[in-house]
Amino acid sequence: MKVEDPTAFEPEMLSFEYTKAEIMAQAYYTVTFNKGTTDDEKVALETYLANIEDIKVGDTTYTKVSSFWNSKNNFRVTGDPVYGGKNDRLCLTEDSAFKDSDELEITINADGYKPLTFNVVKSGNNYVLKDGTDVNPPAADKDAPQLTGQLNIKEKTKWTLTGNADYLKAITSVTYGEEKLSTTVNDTEITIDTSGLSAGTHTLTINADGYKSQVIEVQIEGEDNSGSTGDTESNSDITFGSVSVESWSGNYEAYRLLFKVDRINNISRDTYLGTIDYIMVGNI
Repeated sequence: MKVEDPTAFEPEMLSFEYTKAEIMAQAYYTVTFNKGTTDDEKVALETYLANIEDIKVGDTTYTKVSSFWNSKNNFRVTGDPVYGGKNDRLCLTEDSAFKDSDELEITINADGYKPLTFNVVKSGNNYVLKDGTDVNPPAADKDAPQLTGQLNIKEKTKWTLTGNADYLKAITSVTYGEEKLSTTVNDTEITIDTSGLSAGTHTLTINADGYKSQVIEVQIEGEDNSGSTGDTESNSDITFGSVSVESWSGNYEAYRLLFKVDRINNISRDTYLGTIDYIMVGNI
């Protein structure tokens, strides 16, 4: 969509996040905006940010600087710190304005544009967007980060997954259809009570404040009461599915064959797997 009148542009705020101080770098808060998908939309946001004259944090007026160096009551306009590109965010120094109140009203004033006002509240030692804050338009929910863990679990057991700690703390419910499953969060791990689910593939929905809902699947393996240790070619003894793998070089997706019996072709599973020379996938 082409932006015909840049001064009629209304920015969409996405997040308000804290970055702690490091060596040679002071602490600050970052306000990010939706930069759109077209060149016109990106230019419209960049033009808006360039026209910001001051930012009011409570009773304190923040003025613009090009960079932070022992800065106080200042803001700067910048782009993505990793990928660069056009400016799409504001950084505000952490000063006394962010220390005295449980709630603050922040107003961004840009020449030729309507003031943008939103509220933040204290959460621990830092500030976060107030729930239901009057951002115009409202802040968009972020994409839910990926969770990793076992694809297949035993029947009558709980399912443990790992993920981003902030996201896990924001989770409000995990549902199976209309049923709400009990959960326990411990830092970067969440344990979902799947003990009541029957054998088979089940779809769960995770809801979290500030994030889009995400759907995950879990494969529940039935209890093996056959006692068989002989040959098997039954499809129920082998599962195939995608898994997320974490390694020092990065995360990636893979496919996994899971053998659920102790013996394959009348030899031990470990011996059989150890003798595999290659695997044919189609004609490859």
